[in-house]
Amino acid sequence: MDTDLHAVDGTVLENKPVVIEDNVWIGCRCIILKGVRVGAGAIIAAGSVVTKNVPSDSIAAGVPARVILERMRNAELEKKVSIDDSEK
Repeated sequence: MDTDLHAVDGTVLENKPVVIEDNVWIGCRCIILKGVRVGAGAIIAAGSVVTKNVPSDSIAAGVPARVILERMRNAELEKKVSIDDSEK
């Protein structure tokens, strides 16, 4: 665990892990702060500073990073396409 925190009298140090789930793409020069969870299938744009959790199957970018797009999984996409086709 990282120990870059310095105790101030009367406070408790709290270390939090960074959790990066499966199939995540992280662009170059990104900064991910402590305690952040990056969900499965997420994409973090280059140069982003991630200060909050990023949901699964979403794209986050910026300083600070924010979700700019939520992607659909294949099953959700197929369901949407079949509903659209049945309406024609």
